[in-house]
Amino acid sequence: MQATPMPPLSADEPQVPSRLSQAVDTFFYDNQIVPNFGLATVFWGIAGMLVGILAAFELAQPAVNMNTAVTTFGRIRPLHTNAVIFAFVGNGIANGLFMIAPNRYGSEGTLTFYGSSFISDPFGRILVRAPRDASAVLVAALDLDQRRDWLTLFPFLRTRRPDT
Repeated sequence: MQATPMPPLSADEPQVPSRLSQAVDTFFYDNQIVPNFGLATVFWGIAGMLVGILAAFELAQPAVNMNTAVTTFGRIRPLHTNAVIFAFVGNGIANGLFMIAPNRYGSEGTLTFYGSSFISDPFGRILVRAPRDASAVLVAALDLDQRRDWLTLFPFLRTRRPDT
């Protein structure tokens, strides 16, 4: 699919901030990138949830493991956590948002919670992450100019075309 050129910016639209390292002379908007971000978010969300269901079954019935080293709880729990983080961060990148993903830590009855809460910026970088084995309070300085910079460089929301 060929990229569609963006119309020139008018005087009242935000220009590329001078603090960004490179100037943008001509911007071509690829209309396929937004659906691709959506598909990636859905894929990683479903993958994380399916692996999470398998992990929950293993906690309830260890025989579900079928004595294979590949599907032990210790191997699939990080896969579940990382897949769900990819889904959250992908959604944040696509929408130019800061993402805050809380998760409990500790035990409650027979349930065990593994923490790993995080805060990410609009570029998908993890700003701060809680440990998996201790309670934590996360504090991060959010530079709101990052959102403006992201949306200036990648104007997904401003250039969306509901007619297509």
